[in-house]
Amino acid sequence: MIAWPMYADERTNATLLVEELGMAVRPKVLPTKAVVLRKEIAEMIRKIMVDEEGTNIRKQAAELKCKRAVKALIKALKEKTLGG
Repeated sequence: MIAWPMYADERTNATLLVEELGMAVRPKVLPTKAVVLRKEIAEMIRKIMVDEEGTNIRKQAAELKCKRAVKALIKALKEKTLGG
């Protein structure tokens, strides 16, 4: 994922995705501050699709997806069991 913050809380979300969860890359300069050149966009895409960093990003995303799915399943089973 490429984090492309433009307004309000998007910058916080981008920081969370890039620095805390390791699930995204973002431009070196915020798109609201300067034009992001096509060369930098190509580099970000290459990172995600080709480089080892992209493999790690996809792995992090898959792990988070699995964790969320398990939590949702447990919640659904509890609701069904408890009649809630």
